[in-house]
Amino acid sequence: MNLPVVIAVRDLRIWYRSPDLTPVLNGINLEIEPGEFVALQGPSGCGKSTLALALLNALPENAQRSGEVLRFGTIMAPVFQEASGALHPMLSVGRQVMEALRARRSLSRSERLRQAHAALESVGLDPHRYFDSWPHQLSGGEKQRALIAQAIVGSPDLVIADEPTASLDPVTREAIVILLRDLRTRMGLAMLWITHSALLIRDFDGRVLTMREGIVHDRAS
Repeated sequence: MNLPVVIAVRDLRIWYRSPDLTPVLNGINLEIEPGEFVALQGPSGCGKSTLALALLNALPENAQRSGEVLRFGTIMAPVFQEASGALHPMLSVGRQVMEALRARRSLSRSERLRQAHAALESVGLDPHRYFDSWPHQLSGGEKQRALIAQAIVGSPDLVIADEPTASLDPVTREAIVILLRDLRTRMGLAMLWITHSALLIRDFDGRVLTMREGIVHDRAS
């Protein structure tokens, strides 16, 4: 089935304490088409990460909301900014990629193993070396690649990358940007890249939006 959009947001408003206060998100409207790249740029505290959590249906219990998030795609996959916190310290890298796939698709163990190997290879991690590695044995860039492997395994409809290079040094940051750009092109992924820096997404072919005080604007507005 060809989807017109993978996700649509309609007048989304979110409060963390009381609707009597100014909402963190204040009437968000957003659509992302299959294979589309959308960058959302804005300063810290403007509501970007809250929007990511809302799209992933992962808001904390104290969040109150109105409006709609309509998910037409079957799978939304996150890439978070802190790989060290996102990776489970007691599970090997390959096992975590397999678990991510098991949560998305009903496949045999042998097929999950095959796809996990392929995902690691796609992000530049040799599965023969890294599949049985523990997160603490990896560098910062390798951890981020492992997290990206979890995101892309099983070919999700939408990858949500929330400041995926924020904690990396400049050289590693550039390598991860190139990797995500190439994966998006190669796999035809729809991607929402949340960032505070326009430089990180300058070479992507797509739509750039800005967020200020919980409101999304076209870049030109």
